[in-house]
Amino acid sequence: MILILDVETTFTDGDNTPYNLNNKLVSVGINSKYFFFYHQSIDESTHQETFNKIQKLLDDAKLIVGHNLKFDMTWMYHFGFKYNGKLYDTMLAEYISFRGHPFSGKTRLSLSLKECCKRRNLSHKFDSLKRYIDNNYNVDEIPIEHLEEYGRQDVKITYQLYKSQIAEYKQKFKNLIKIRDMTNDFLRVLIDIELNGNCINVDKLNNVEKNLTKEYYDLKKTVDNTVKEVMGDGVYNLSSGEDLSKIIYSRKLQDKNIWKEIFNIGTTNGKQNKRTRYKDSEFREYIKKYTDPIYKLIGSPCSKCHSTGYENLLKKDGTKRIRPLKCKDCKGQGTTYIETEVPAGFKYKPYSFEDATINGFKVDTHTLLKISEFSKGKLKIFADNLIKYSAVGKLLNTFVPALKDNVRYNTGLLHPSYNQTSTTTGRLSSSEPNFQNLPRDGGIKSVIISRFENGSIFEVDFSQLEFRTAVFLAQDKQGMKDIENGVDVHQNTADIIGCSRQDAKAHTFKPLYGGMMGNENEKRYYQSFLKRYRDIAKWHITLQETAYKTKIISLPSGREYYFPDVYKTTNKYGDIRYTKATKIKNYPVQGFATADIVPIACLNVWSLMKEKKVKSLIINTVHDSIVIDTYPGEEKVVESIIKTGCSRVKDYLLLKFDCDFNVPLDIEIKKGQNWLDTKQI
Repeated sequence: MILILDVETTFTDGDNTPYNLNNKLVSVGINSKYFFFYHQSIDESTHQETFNKIQKLLDDAKLIVGHNLKFDMTWMYHFGFKYNGKLYDTMLAEYISFRGHPFSGKTRLSLSLKECCKRRNLSHKFDSLKRYIDNNYNVDEIPIEHLEEYGRQDVKITYQLYKSQIAEYKQKFKNLIKIRDMTNDFLRVLIDIELNGNCINVDKLNNVEKNLTKEYYDLKKTVDNTVKEVMGDGVYNLSSGEDLSKIIYSRKLQDKNIWKEIFNIGTTNGKQNKRTRYKDSEFREYIKKYTDPIYKLIGSPCSKCHSTGYENLLKKDGTKRIRPLKCKDCKGQGTTYIETEVPAGFKYKPYSFEDATINGFKVDTHTLLKISEFSKGKLKIFADNLIKYSAVGKLLNTFVPALKDNVRYNTGLLHPSYNQTSTTTGRLSSSEPNFQNLPRDGGIKSVIISRFENGSIFEVDFSQLEFRTAVFLAQDKQGMKDIENGVDVHQNTADIIGCSRQDAKAHTFKPLYGGMMGNENEKRYYQSFLKRYRDIAKWHITLQETAYKTKIISLPSGREYYFPDVYKTTNKYGDIRYTKATKIKNYPVQGFATADIVPIACLNVWSLMKEKKVKSLIINTVHDSIVIDTYPGEEKVVESIIKTGCSRVKDYLLLKFDCDFNVPLDIEIKKGQNWLDTKQI
C-alpha cells in the first residue's frame, strides 16, 4: 500500500524542528484520512487511539510519499511511530530531474510544492491559510475545519505530483530512475543521522571559546602594532580590503571608477567580467599612472573639538543638542593627521593585472599565503599573523556561535539539518549549523564527544576518494598503477609544491577539475599531474566535447548533469577552449565520489548496524567520511561493520548500476574520545 503523507506542526521563533520542546505535532494527513493531535480543539485523551490508527496504516504500508519528506518523517519518528518501508520524496525526485542545472534562464527553479505543481499545471489552493498566518496564528490555533481542508489538499496535490513525476521519469528520465531511488533510500539514513544528533561537551565548548577569544585579541594587538609601525598614526580597519591593500602594497587608488574600467572589474548580468589582459610592463605603467604612494601619518589631538570628535554641542539658545555634529576638522575621530614624507606600508609589488581589485589589489587568504611564501622578515610575519587572525576570527564569530545557538541544552545534543537538494553536484550540505565544513584548527571538533559513558567516536575516511574516482572515470592506467603500488599522491603533491601533506590535498584535487593557476611551484605541479596522468587529461577533453555536443554528462550511476550553454572557442594560438570547463570536469568527480559512493557506503553501514542491532549510532557524514558514536563494548563489531559496509560499495555499484568499479576503494578508520583527537586503528 502507498501512503501519501503530510504533517502540520507548530513552530517557535522560526524553529520548526521536533527537538524544540515547545513545538507540537498538530495533524497528520494520510491518503483520504486526517488525524489531529495537539490542537486546541482536540482532547489529549484521544491521542493514543489516534496514534494506534496511524501506526496500523504504517504497518501495512510499503511506500510513503511526501514532499520534503525528511521533515514529515523526522516528526513521525520523533513522535514514536515505526516504519521500515521505502520512502519517495517528490522534492528529491524533482531535484534529480533538474540534472544539476536548476535554472530557467537566469532564475533559480524552486523546489517548493507550490512551484513544482505550477510547472505541471496542477491546481491547488496554496494560500488558503494566508489570512491566519498573516495574523500570527500558530498552526494549533487555526480553526480545525480550515486546517483539515488545507492538509487534505496538500495530500491530494502531492499524490498528483507523484503520479506526474512517475510518468515523466518513465518517458523522459529512464536513466535517472535508479539514482532517484538510491537517493530516496539514503534519505532514510539522513533522517536517522539528524535524529541521533551530535553530543556536545558544552563546558569544553565554553573553554574553546575562551581560548580563541584570548588568541584573537593577542593576534589583533600584534597585527595592530605592526600596522602602526609601518603606517604611522592613521586608523586602519583590518576587515577592509581597501585598507589592507594600502598597508601591503603601499599604493592608493586615485579614482575607483577609472580603475574599474581599465581592468574591467565587476559583473555584467550577474556574471564576472572577463578581465582585460595587460603585459607586465603595461600593468606597471597603469599602477604608476592611476595610483599614488602612501606616506606615514602623524596624529595629534584635534584642537577644534578637544578630541571629542564633535562640535556645536549646544544650540543657539544654549540647550544641549540631541545629536551633536561631527567635527569637520577631524571627521569625528578626535584626532587630526599630517602626512609625512616617509613612505608607508610594505611596498609589496602586485604579481599581474589579475591582482587588481576594485579596492586596489588582492588581499584574500590565497594571496596572503602567496605573499607569505615569497616574502621574508616583517611582511612574512605580518601575512602569517593576518591569516591566523582571520581564521581565528571566523572560528570565534561563526562556528562557535553556530554550535552554541543550536545545541539543545536539555539533551546536550545538536541536530544539524542535512540537505540533499542544495548543491548542483548532489553532494550534501548542512545547516543549523554547517557541519560539513567544521575546521580542524581551534579545537572546535574536540567538543563533539560520545553520548555514552566510556563511549568513543569512530571516523571512517575513504583514502584519496576523489583522485581514485577520477582514475576510474578516466580509466587512467598510470593512476591505477600508482594506487596499486601505494603511491601517496598527496605527499607527491607536497614534495613538488613544498608544503605539508594536509595543505597539499587541495592542490592534488585542483587539476582534477582543470585548475592550472597558482604560483610557480603550484603551476609546475599541475602541469606534471596532467603529464603523469595522461588519460585523465584526455578524459577532460572528451568530457568537454561531450557537453558541447550533447549538453549532457552522465555518470555510471545514471546521475546526469545538464549543460545547455556550453560553447567552443579558439584563441589566437589555435587552442580550443570550452565555456563551463571547470564545472564539466568537476561535477562528475565530485558527484560520483561524494553524492553516489559515500551515500552507498552510509546505506550499507546503516543497514548492517540495524541488522546487528547495535546501540552505536551514525551521527554525521562529511564529504568522504562517516562518523559513528560507538557504544562501549561494540568497538570490534562497529569496526567490522564499517569494513564490510564499505567493501560492499563495489557490489552495490555492480548490482544496482551495472558499474564495475575496477579501482581499489581503501578506507582509514580512526577512533578517539572526541571527533578531533582520533587515531588510526
